[in-house]
Amino acid sequence: EATFSGRLIGGCIDVLSNLVGTPYGDVEYFNDVFKKDGTIVYLENCELSHCALLRALWQMRMANWFDGATGIIYGRNNGPDTQNPSELSYLEVLKQCTEGLNIQVVYDADIGHKPPNMTMINGSFAELSLKKNKATLTQHLVS
Repeated sequence: EATFSGRLIGGCIDVLSNLVGTPYGDVEYFNDVFKKDGTIVYLENCELSHCALLRALWQMRMANWFDGATGIIYGRNNGPDTQNPSELSYLEVLKQCTEGLNIQVVYDADIGHKPPNMTMINGSFAELSLKKNKATLTQHLVS
């Protein structure tokens, strides 16, 4: 079970990873503006291999994307699945990159490139509740 709330920030990690460290990926400013609300980082993978996803998530973590976050939401993986048992699975990549953050993590959400492609609105205030593997996310468009 998990419950958390905050301002939504995120999107497709294939795109966002290229913005990390640029003025267009200034999540520290976003976190400062919404520090009283906290943030929920939501991410989904379109085409990255598990190794590329691991590198992208660590880059985001080292660039403070998860600082100030009350939780992380991962969409279902649309990238290639590994058939090699010696490679990290999608879930193992997610766990490795969030280990020690001490925040709630939800994965396999209905967001991203896999239907039903639920829409997340950056900057909206959201509340997530997860009970018995069923999540409810409510977004509020407030200033």
